[in-house]
Amino acid sequence: MAAFSALGKLTILALAVWVLLLVYISGVLVKMQATPGGGSEGSGVAAEALQRIDQATKDIERLRKQNEDLKRLLVESSRNVADNLAADKDPSKHDSLLGHPKNIPRLGEKPTDILGKIQPAGAVYQVAHLSPQHDQLRRKVENGVLELFFHYSSQLRRLTKTARDAGPQNIPETEKAFKNAIDSTSAHFYALMADAQKLGEVDGAGTLRDRRLQNLTNLMQKRIKALQNPPDCANARKLLCNLNKGCGFGCQLHHVAYCFVIAYGTERTLILQNDGREWRYSSQGWTAAFLPVSDSCFDGPASANPWISIEGNKNHQVVSLPIVDGLSGRPPYLPQSFPKDLADDLVHLHGDPPAWFIGQFVSYLMRSSPKLEKWLGEAESRIRFGEGKRSVLIVVIAKAATRK
Repeated sequence: MAAFSALGKLTILALAVWVLLLVYISGVLVKMQATPGGGSEGSGVAAEALQRIDQATKDIERLRKQNEDLKRLLVESSRNVADNLAADKDPSKHDSLLGHPKNIPRLGEKPTDILGKIQPAGAVYQVAHLSPQHDQLRRKVENGVLELFFHYSSQLRRLTKTARDAGPQNIPETEKAFKNAIDSTSAHFYALMADAQKLGEVDGAGTLRDRRLQNLTNLMQKRIKALQNPPDCANARKLLCNLNKGCGFGCQLHHVAYCFVIAYGTERTLILQNDGREWRYSSQGWTAAFLPVSDSCFDGPASANPWISIEGNKNHQVVSLPIVDGLSGRPPYLPQSFPKDLADDLVHLHGDPPAWFIGQFVSYLMRSSPKLEKWLGEAESRIRFGEGKRSVLIVVIAKAATRK
């Protein structure tokens, strides 16, 4: 409204100038007619009057154009304000504010030709201005508070033990005092941690961060699936991995994940030896519990070359990878590595990028088979999670932990 008020004032001013010019021109003409003798003097006055009229006409035309330009600018400005107000209510208008690259560089041509791009999240929150340092500092605050709590608790427990060892005098009072101090510290700690977590969630930052991480996860899973299902398996480059490393289930899973990371880094399709049919944890093999690592490429009759190094095996189609303990010519893809093209986003969005990267392969490997899904569903129905006030305690004991 203020903009249109200014426009009205300018219009009135232009009309006033126009009226003054008309009065001035009329006065000049009257003066010319009243001049005696007409003659050369009258002609000079007339010429001067015509020149002034011409200049006045040009000035009026210039004012008219300026008036139109100003009116157009005011209308456009008002329209932009209206659009911005509408955008505040419509999250889809803010895609350009996400600060997330629409195109993430691809790892290599073969496994990524058919992959999609990470698209900006569908919703926008008032966090687009936050820099990567914001999340890094938030995590640093959380870690610092946690370390302070551990340190303080440890020191108080040490002092309690010292007081107990000193003798029986006043031990109950001393222990009570230290216990109160520990409880008080714990209360402050939990309050600080709650505030630190809120810092990561304020203005929808947590939801936006989760969506962007999910986009990265979707990209990685597409890359892995493309790598594991080459269009021409017979001629595809493969990495052969022996499932039965001499250790427990968790250790074996780590071993296969290590093979998978090397396969990904060298752009080879991971193949389990004998397709995982010989597995100590199931007489029916790997696929009794999990989906096959590939839907179209399996262990074949082709002979495998032993691992030498990336350069030493570059001309070998099938390479057999040893356990990590005996690996020579170690490639640069071992933990704590993660893709360079995702580094900026991961450092910004995740507190432990190497763990996230390994997790992508473990997640792919541990996709439940239909048989396992059915078994888990039946177990869930028997346990009846969430009914009433029933508490469920699940204890997982590692095989190695049972040894004496």
